[in-house]
Amino acid sequence: MQIGEFAKICNTKISVLRHYDKEGLLSPDFTDPFTGYRYYSKDQVGDFLKISVLKKAGFSLSEIREIIVNKNTAEDIPELFEKKKEELRETLIRFEEAKKLLLGTQEEKNVIIDREDSGTFAKCSHLSPDEWGSACDAIEKALAKEGYQRTSVYRMEADTKDAGMKVFCRAVKLSDTLRALHENVELPFVDDPRVIGKWEAIGEFALREDFYSGSFPSDHSLSKNRIMRTIYFLPRGQEYWCYSWTQGKLMIKRGGGDASVNDYTLETRDGETYMFVDLKSYNYRRGGATTVLVLRKLDSISYKVEDIARKDDVDIPFVDDPKVKGAWRACGFCEEMEDFSPETKIQGKMFFDYVEFLENGRIRSVYSTGQVIDNTEVECWTRGYHIRKWLSTKSEYAIKTIDGKDYLFLQWKSGDYIYGGFDPMYYVFERVCEA
Repeated sequence: MQIGEFAKICNTKISVLRHYDKEGLLSPDFTDPFTGYRYYSKDQVGDFLKISVLKKAGFSLSEIREIIVNKNTAEDIPELFEKKKEELRETLIRFEEAKKLLLGTQEEKNVIIDREDSGTFAKCSHLSPDEWGSACDAIEKALAKEGYQRTSVYRMEADTKDAGMKVFCRAVKLSDTLRALHENVELPFVDDPRVIGKWEAIGEFALREDFYSGSFPSDHSLSKNRIMRTIYFLPRGQEYWCYSWTQGKLMIKRGGGDASVNDYTLETRDGETYMFVDLKSYNYRRGGATTVLVLRKLDSISYKVEDIARKDDVDIPFVDDPKVKGAWRACGFCEEMEDFSPETKIQGKMFFDYVEFLENGRIRSVYSTGQVIDNTEVECWTRGYHIRKWLSTKSEYAIKTIDGKDYLFLQWKSGDYIYGGFDPMYYVFERVCEA
């Protein structure tokens, strides 16, 4: 059945089903490659109901994916529900704190950031011992708002100047500009058999102690730094996309000569092997300290590059689309099509600078490096897709008219997509001339 009929049976919206598909929770039983229509089977109604029940119980979509898609065993599920119960208890505590604050029965905590001879400190004073958690949260928010990075664990002690307790931590002021790193990543290889295999990114933390305590994870930074959800350590430190390694070090290349060497250590906890990477991340590039990227080992398989690359089905016939024919020049880049507006256009050349859709699926692509591709055995197009055969990627395109002008939105499936598991972003092109 088509997506509209399936949505009616499930008493939901089409947009919800599309979102579940994007999140990898409930994919259509079949998607027509030419029309893009999604089709679902009756058996999937039960899957939708399971997702709805878990969502109403307070589970996030990522947690639901862990339960349903990853098919946790019967032994794992009670533990997941117990963990969620603890989180809900914590939520109720925060709920009461918020209620007190909004009703005026609890004063908003005042955070002071002071520069002293021994360093910069952020602190909350006049506290009772049970205000530890809310004080830490208040300091975290204040540091983020004022552009600081926390560089120590939180401590609570009696305030010698005022009555009550105080909670404090060290911090460093961050710059508004990012610095590039051009470190030598061509290091001699020293083997470390312990790291060979597949690793899952658990999160990025200010300090290793935060991971131990389960406090203050900054998972959003993984996306900001374009860190993979999964990282592979290939035999003999073989490089793939932006990653390579040697004993004790993870090397990351970001393009344009930007590269960093990041030290790692290993630790076994509760039967699991963890890697702690001192990451020269977003905050480090703003003049702060390294953060801690935590990876958990999933297996010890000696993967090859071709084993881990994400590949689309590029063997599809040509279907004409007169609307897209002609030349287009890049003018913007965005995460979602809705994010773009003509006011945000980028001036000057971009990496993917120019594309021309020609007859019979022929395409001409021009990159800022001077590379020109005009070979249907390498790149071609069909209605709705730009196909890069050499990378086995099939990128969707769409034409949108904004303020009376046509713009071409083309998915950019780079290493982030092929190896990192990220959703593709979009290049935006404006028409140069009609075909």
